[in-house]
Amino acid sequence: MMRVASPALALLSALLTHSVAQAREPALAADVTMTGDLSRDDFRTYRYETFSVPKGVDLIRLRVETSSDDPSTAIDIGLEGPGGLRGWSGGERRPHIDVGRLGASPGYVPGPIEPGDWKVIIGTPNIREGASATYAITVEFNPPSERINARTGWLRGDFHVHTGHGDAKCAAASGGVRRCPAHLTVEGARAADLDFIAITDHNTTSGHAAAAELQGHHDDIVLIPGMEVTTFDGHANAFGLSRYLDFRIDRDRDFARLARDVADQGAILSINHPLLIQGEACMGCGWEVPDVDYGAVAAVEAVNGATLARLGSVETPLSGVEFWERLLDRGYRVTAIGGSDNHDPTPGAPQPPIGIPTTVVWSEAASVDAILAGVRSGRVYIDVVGQPAWRLDLEASTGGQSAVMGGALSARAGDVVRVEALVAGAEGGTIEFIAGGRDAPLGVGAISGGNAAPAVTFAVDRHARWVRAVLRSPGGKIALISNPVYIDIVD
Repeated sequence: MMRVASPALALLSALLTHSVAQAREPALAADVTMTGDLSRDDFRTYRYETFSVPKGVDLIRLRVETSSDDPSTAIDIGLEGPGGLRGWSGGERRPHIDVGRLGASPGYVPGPIEPGDWKVIIGTPNIREGASATYAITVEFNPPSERINARTGWLRGDFHVHTGHGDAKCAAASGGVRRCPAHLTVEGARAADLDFIAITDHNTTSGHAAAAELQGHHDDIVLIPGMEVTTFDGHANAFGLSRYLDFRIDRDRDFARLARDVADQGAILSINHPLLIQGEACMGCGWEVPDVDYGAVAAVEAVNGATLARLGSVETPLSGVEFWERLLDRGYRVTAIGGSDNHDPTPGAPQPPIGIPTTVVWSEAASVDAILAGVRSGRVYIDVVGQPAWRLDLEASTGGQSAVMGGALSARAGDVVRVEALVAGAEGGTIEFIAGGRDAPLGVGAISGGNAAPAVTFAVDRHARWVRAVLRSPGGKIALISNPVYIDIVD
């Protein structure tokens, strides 16, 4: 047996020993690869390959490759942690094995990843006399999320759905109402032809294990592990969590602590339905959290499906658009997103359907990390009405510079900026251009033909921190909402 690691492993071990002595955070762990040979001597025996897990690991990924000169050779794989066996997959290990705090591959148990010595178990139920085999096992710590399918570009999804691990309820087989299983939410999202959903149950991540199992089968949709942080003074969604998030904000725990925990997990925060009215009808729903550093907030739920279903329009005092614009005017570059807030995915349920509204994100890959990177970039628009054939992008230019949605231009007061809306579909509708510090639209352009590019020009003033667009349907209702192009005003 031979054990191979990166050249930095010895240094990493020394750093970890030093950091324990100094009570500091350990260095990031390097991947470890273990290789070995098997023969008839290993018939019906277990071999153990030991590797060390440092503090701060939330997910272990095993990539296993085996080969043999005899097709009858059988090699099984399992995993053991400091607390005991964590699972067994036998000969099934494609494409890899994940064991994490919140989810695990089939055959494995999710839960805390204890630091210390772990063991990959190699069982050999069959290897004939004279046969030989080899294995190579790579252990990855906290790996980035993998591409789920081959889709790239504009991906459509819903950033706010609930399951029975929270308070989602639906009709049971007997006709009664029970907590709704997660697979119905995923099937509802697939029926809506979405590319991703975020599972955001109130103050719990217990549904992530179910989502991890479902993800292996539903490889045409990305399931983002999230949580709706439900506090006395407001709700926010956290997307991309790898461990449980302490949601409590009270006199002893502030928003800054929560935001740090989210950031430490590589996740992002989005404020939900911020302008709903507080009270017994919706306790904690309106956003009144004190002492918020909005620089730690990536997004705002500008359109909430439950509010939209009740009021029929985003142009109401309860819409999140006004709250979002106030943050833009204060210089915070937060991305507007939407979520259905669905609590019953079954067809015909008296709930906003999954995917209304839809958030459309420009993403380099169909993976959790890439979609969240797309939200951070701001190249995102909201489809309020569920029209996949309608598209909206934004491009602005001045002085030889150009930027798309989420990007920024540098300009002086008085410089002229040209803004163009790149539209597909929605013939007969209109585009309105909106800029910071103005009470009326900059201009309105008609949409004619299959693809259109209405444009407007305006002179920069000290209020012009951003410019965005909305697409109105031929009936006059807001159908698509773009995110801004930002303007850095220079002297």
